[in-house]
Amino acid sequence: MKTLLLAVRPEDRGLVVDAAGGEFNAVIVTSLAEARSALAGQIDAIVCGVHFNEGNMLSFLDEVRANVKSKNIPFLCVKGAAGRLHPESYAATKMICEQRGVEFLDVTQMIEDMGRDHVYEGIRKRLHDILA
Repeated sequence: MKTLLLAVRPEDRGLVVDAAGGEFNAVIVTSLAEARSALAGQIDAIVCGVHFNEGNMLSFLDEVRANVKSKNIPFLCVKGAAGRLHPESYAATKMICEQRGVEFLDVTQMIEDMGRDHVYEGIRKRLHDILA
């Protein structure tokens, strides 16, 4: 079973457990210190919410990429259904992720495209594709 590092706000912890659906070994962290510590273990992919670490997801991404051990770990940025970003921040975050070769998933958009019932399935499928 592949191990995912799920870096999220404390209030999103239950949501990511549901989204992972028991298909992955989930290491859930809610602080930068916990995330740094978890990177010492075997991590196959990182899923990070845009509001992780008080909105410093991109700083965490930079740390991951600067670390020799973690620089090649797939990193997926996720804007949750309840997450709000100012339109300019949203566009900038998406663009920065794209420039850094990191995928950006917008759960709200996925709900519109796929329907709420299929979103978690779509996210898990994308994770399996990344980990293949």
